[in-house]
Amino acid sequence: MRTKNLFTLIAAMLFAAASSAQYTNVFYEKGKAGLKNSVTGEVVVPAKYLSASNMIQLSDGSFYSFVYDGAKVGYINDHGEVIIPFIFEEASIFSDGLAKVKMNGKYGYINTSGQLVIPCNYVFAAGFHSNLSRVEQNGKYGFIDRQGNIVLGFNYYNAGDFADGVAPVMNEQGMWGFINAQGNFVIQPSFIKAESFKNGEAIVHNGEKIVYINTQGKVLREHDANH
Repeated sequence: MRTKNLFTLIAAMLFAAASSAQYTNVFYEKGKAGLKNSVTGEVVVPAKYLSASNMIQLSDGSFYSFVYDGAKVGYINDHGEVIIPFIFEEASIFSDGLAKVKMNGKYGYINTSGQLVIPCNYVFAAGFHSNLSRVEQNGKYGFIDRQGNIVLGFNYYNAGDFADGVAPVMNEQGMWGFINAQGNFVIQPSFIKAESFKNGEAIVHNGEKIVYINTQGKVLREHDANH
């Protein structure tokens, strides 16, 4: 019986700890950012940073925040301890174990241990969508996978994110179309502007009208671009 009670107590303590971290949000004091439990009001991390993110939970159950100390960005845990050093010019949240960071003016990706797993070689980098990220190098866009392999070469003059299996890209003539994950055009470049798909449709501009299309390029609805 005592063992059962002990397990119940431990479970309650773990739940309370997780709940506390889950509700730990940013607060500001005298122009500095800290982290406070939004339920109890307890200060978890004193207000000493120029900016901070709310606590975010990783897949292993631990929590982190990325914070800016005025010079660089690093990551702290829900006890205020530095878990990834302040060495980045920019940083982002983790998504499936990777976070975009900026060093020496270029972007790459780290894992949750802070190891640079994709070198900072890119002038621009997006988040991963459908396990591919669009990146820019030498004025052109391509797509890499989570291992940093170049899946689609730097052949595009602009690009959007993959969604619903396709991504909008711009060719040398400034026209937008949609490619699949193999780099083949499934909707030919015929638009002066195109956005990534969302909920099965994408907004494109054909030069006269703003049009909503599906992934086969069929027009769903349209309206005059001047109205």
